[in-house]
Amino acid sequence: MQSLIKLYQNIIPCIDHNRQGGKITWSIMLRVFGILGIIVLLLVLLWSWGWEIAKEFYTKPVTFEGIRHPNDQKAPYPGGNMDNLWWFVHISDIHLSRFKDPSRTEEFKVFCNEDLNAINPPLVLATGDLTDAKKPDHIGSEQYEIEWKSYWSILKLANIPERTHWVDVRGNHDLFHVLSKNDDSSYFRKYSISGQKGDVSSFVVEKKFSFGTYSFVAVDALLDPGPGRPFNFFGAIEEPELKKIEDLSQTTLKSNQTVFFGHYPTSIIVTDHARLSNILQNGIAYLCGHLHNLMGGVSDMQTLQRTGSLELEVKDWKVNRIYRVVAFDHDMLSFAEKRFGEWPLVVITNPKAARFMAPKHEPLGKIQHSTHIRLLVFSPNKIVSVTVFINEEQVGQAEHVEGPLYVLPWKPNNFAEGMHNMKVIAKDSANQVSESSQEFSMDGSRPLQRLAGAIVLMTDIPALFLSLYVIEVLVLVIPLIVIRRNTRPIPNYQQDAISKALVYLVHHDFFFYSLLLMGLYPAIGPWIFGQMVQDRVGVSLLYGIYVEGKWIPEKFSYTIIFMDMLLIQLPITIFLAVCISYRKNQTIQRVRFKSGPIVQFVKNVFKVVGGLVCHALLIPAIIWQWYECVCIRRCYGTLGLFLSPAFLWRFVLFFVLILQAYVVGRKQTNPGNGKS
Repeated sequence: MQSLIKLYQNIIPCIDHNRQGGKITWSIMLRVFGILGIIVLLLVLLWSWGWEIAKEFYTKPVTFEGIRHPNDQKAPYPGGNMDNLWWFVHISDIHLSRFKDPSRTEEFKVFCNEDLNAINPPLVLATGDLTDAKKPDHIGSEQYEIEWKSYWSILKLANIPERTHWVDVRGNHDLFHVLSKNDDSSYFRKYSISGQKGDVSSFVVEKKFSFGTYSFVAVDALLDPGPGRPFNFFGAIEEPELKKIEDLSQTTLKSNQTVFFGHYPTSIIVTDHARLSNILQNGIAYLCGHLHNLMGGVSDMQTLQRTGSLELEVKDWKVNRIYRVVAFDHDMLSFAEKRFGEWPLVVITNPKAARFMAPKHEPLGKIQHSTHIRLLVFSPNKIVSVTVFINEEQVGQAEHVEGPLYVLPWKPNNFAEGMHNMKVIAKDSANQVSESSQEFSMDGSRPLQRLAGAIVLMTDIPALFLSLYVIEVLVLVIPLIVIRRNTRPIPNYQQDAISKALVYLVHHDFFFYSLLLMGLYPAIGPWIFGQMVQDRVGVSLLYGIYVEGKWIPEKFSYTIIFMDMLLIQLPITIFLAVCISYRKNQTIQRVRFKSGPIVQFVKNVFKVVGGLVCHALLIPAIIWQWYECVCIRRCYGTLGLFLSPAFLWRFVLFFVLILQAYVVGRKQTNPGNGKS
């Protein structure tokens, strides 16, 4: 910082000296642009270095150097019989709504009847957000019993409890404005299958077959009490629940495989992450939902964590109408996602997809000894043909064995080295055709992980947003304090610049303390006093919510404060500096440039464009603050809006700062005030 200040002090006098001579020399201009070019180059190099490190961390497959699965080279091996094979369905974010998209409910009925009848799974996992719990404005939130009755009636009329083992857990929407998971306001206890059994937090489900036992551990990361939206987007696991999950996982160590499942991805759960990762590595996979593939922005959220276990986020039913079929074939996990109404569905179980190999948990050596390619093909119609291709060459037609299993003899030694691609084309009697493909390997080779999905699932998102907020404070707030302590107000603006306007800005008490307050208050003061849970009044802070004598460790506020600094603090700081600079430059005596009308025209254009850009920066800030205030009013009531220092009060201060900037500018441009 000191070196930059000295550099600036050395350059500006030279420029001003040459201005008095009537021109700015090319040597000075080259020096300025040269320094700017070096700074830009350094920033680009720094970004490239960071980007390469990130790609290396997120996309490079995890190297396994431990002891392989004890059954890695032991029979039985995948062959032509229906043995050591079973499958289940994973669905999430159903969002049955009283007000939105009736087809969501109607098609869920079809899923529970026709789809499950065609797939016939022994187990179905529904990982939360069973109901929508949103008001008609799609902003406010409230539990509607009719939505829960609709959910339960669909399951009951489809005879789900008799046809399969349906396991449902709560999502954040299922907990909007719920005082306690055991409270009467929790309709989950009354209208869900797990809730009626008393399984309202973490629990274990076992599926036993002749070839072994498979355990499923529910991970409850829901806030208790459950505040209204938006302050429950992130989950949290406190010590008692974490200890319970830890104990449950120990009871499953002798199972063939253990699968953890819950609503939230681990990346947005606030807890002791090292300890949670240590627990989850006892299972082959963690299944979750919640993120809805980020509104289509990230289509593939599946990754192998650094611990050697998979984390698989399934796309939502709400909009995408997608669910997943997961299969265990000789204790190796495979899966495929299916869009509602599209048949047939193909799950390639042998050879297993190389991208999702988990050698710590799977006997992958069995693939090398297998005698058949194994496929699960599902359709409500008769399957007509199943054609298999390897490396774009057709290797044959798979034959039906039993149920959905189709097999085709093969020699795995022919594919002993490197990556290979298998493609399966299935056709049913309704002339519906589907294509499924995946890469496989025999020597442990595996493709890179998908960058976007890996970033979302392998990053501690709450900690990331808190870190970004700290960086924003260091960039936007702390320099104001440093400049104020190390400079003096400049009375003579004949040699003014934006940087000098910034100096004036920090020495104007109202501007300085207002910007300081906007940047630092959210970290230390209360945000909202309002109806945080139902009609119970509580207080929201950066670090959580206090209501009804309970502390809720809510951390979605980290995301909000990051967005506020980016969309509000940054634009208003730039606006004030540029506005004051422009106003003050109107008092400067005209610099006597020996330039023609073209140069003057270009200068005027730059002034107009600069002014428009400066004011345009305020538009997103105003829209964002207006939206925040609307959300606070509809989510936490009128009291919450008027008693929200971090939202409505800041919005008022924002406009006062803009008006004050014009007032100060007019005062400074008044020749009679003696401050030219």
